[in-house]
Amino acid sequence: MTKLLAYTYDHLSCIADYGTPDKHSHLALHLIFSPECSFSGTADGAAFEGRAVFIDSDVPHTVNLDGCIATVCLFEPVSALGRYVKEAFLKGKSFYLPDEQFLDKITAVSARYANLFHAENFCIPKTDDCLEFDAQILESIGWKSRSQPDSAIDRRITAVKAMLSELETIPHDVMKLLCDTANLSQSRLSHLFTEQAGIPLHRYLAFIKIQKAFAHVRNGNNLTQAALDAGFDSSSHLAATFKRMFGISFSQFLKSGTSIRRE
Repeated sequence: MTKLLAYTYDHLSCIADYGTPDKHSHLALHLIFSPECSFSGTADGAAFEGRAVFIDSDVPHTVNLDGCIATVCLFEPVSALGRYVKEAFLKGKSFYLPDEQFLDKITAVSARYANLFHAENFCIPKTDDCLEFDAQILESIGWKSRSQPDSAIDRRITAVKAMLSELETIPHDVMKLLCDTANLSQSRLSHLFTEQAGIPLHRYLAFIKIQKAFAHVRNGNNLTQAALDAGFDSSSHLAATFKRMFGISFSQFLKSGTSIRRE
């Protein structure tokens, strides 16, 4: 089961007790922490155990959360926030286990929002509490500003990201729109995006489509229509993509209560 706390262009955070997903890798960076218990897992072939872990993007991993409720944060690596997490914690490593000082800080934050972890409240999140908890998580990792400029990214890539963020529906000819926005050919845009962001454009598009699909479901669309509006060929295409990227099914992730978007 999953309770969404917040999601926006640079991250998604939730409280989850979805057990042990299959080994998988995906675009997002991870922060997983539990206020009450240790959990185990593997990342890049190495075993770990602790109450918190950062995992880099594209690292094969799984986490055993059986019997353990944890907070999961997924950071979009192209954003300023994602780059900050890489530089401040991962520092070129596949994964990082935070020290006791960090654990004490994040545990204290979780304790202030203990009501969100109670089973009887699991599917009835309070909007203010969810958003406040999410903000406190970001503050605890040292992220002070949600509006830091992506000054290190080429303005054409920034324009492409902005267009994708603004689109409610991803059309099948989205590459033509992106090429027109950047005033580049498809091959040049793909090359520049990979050069600037460190990930292929088609991988980023898959991540954005999943975000859009979630938004459409949240707004009341059925799964089939949400998948089509998000740019997938079908709901099964969405389900397969989500399973491949996150190791759990899209329907399992959607077993949540109120979902909140912060602009």
